[in-house]
Amino acid sequence: MTFGSVFGRVLSPTFKPSSQAAAGGTWWDLNGTITSCIAAYQPKGAASYAASLTDLSGNSNDAYEGTTPSWNTATGWTSSNDAYLKTGISPDDGYSAIVRFTGTGSSICYPFGGRKTNNLLDQFLIVAYGSSGERSYRFGTMNQIFPGGQSSGIMAMAGANCYLNGEADGTTAGTMQTPSECYLLGFQSAGSAVLSYCTIAAFALYNAELTSTQIGNITTAMAAL
Repeated sequence: MTFGSVFGRVLSPTFKPSSQAAAGGTWWDLNGTITSCIAAYQPKGAASYAASLTDLSGNSNDAYEGTTPSWNTATGWTSSNDAYLKTGISPDDGYSAIVRFTGTGSSICYPFGGRKTNNLLDQFLIVAYGSSGERSYRFGTMNQIFPGGQSSGIMAMAGANCYLNGEADGTTAGTMQTPSECYLLGFQSAGSAVLSYCTIAAFALYNAELTSTQIGNITTAMAAL
């Protein structure tokens, strides 16, 4: 499935953009069928910047500023290598995360993540567009790196499994020794922010390993926002 095909799917009324805009939507838990979501943010379509920081999962894990990004209800949060947000959450083994993002197509884009040190230990992050034009998924001490950085799309990790626009995109393996806080619009490295050029429309984090079917269905819902 390509990203274009994701956008082209026919959705149920639950996932229509109008219903999500009216009630905040339930794309993050698939209308209550997933119970492991611990944080969900939808800056695209939010009523205000303050509202965009609200954790929609109901767990009160509101995002907060490291450095305030720009915000637009039509697109979401944007950092031009100058801003990032914090979640207060440190993902561990068996966690899942999914993000809908847009980059420049030629500049580094780190939608989210964290790592213990700057020598690639204890990582939980996705690189949509790296310094060599690659995309990668990083968990624990392991990386899964592919040519073909993404200028926009939906990327996810669920345990060792990696996904691009709802389709399997390889696997990575590792063990998280010391979880580190997850940042958005960049990533946290040894307590400091590594910034990038990135726009986030929606992001969700889970304390369980989602199935491929769940990732595919969340991707469909996020694509319709």
